[in-house]
Amino acid sequence: MLVTGVVLLFLAMDWLAMLFAHSILRWADTVLQVFAMVLGVTQIPLGLHVIIHSLSMIGIFAERAD
Repeated sequence: MLVTGVVLLFLAMDWLAMLFAHSILRWADTVLQVFAMVLGVTQIPLGLHVIIHSLSMIGIFAERAD
């Protein structure tokens, strides 16, 4: 019963967000653009870390110990 209530609450919040999407985007457009840039820039080193760690796990590349 609790899980159903939580799911319905999230569905209702999602529905309201979709109804007011244009207003939300007009209000938070600049903030969302900056947030997207920051997340995009942080994905590069995270992706490189995953690649280097994976290569070191299979023995192709020696990971540097810091």
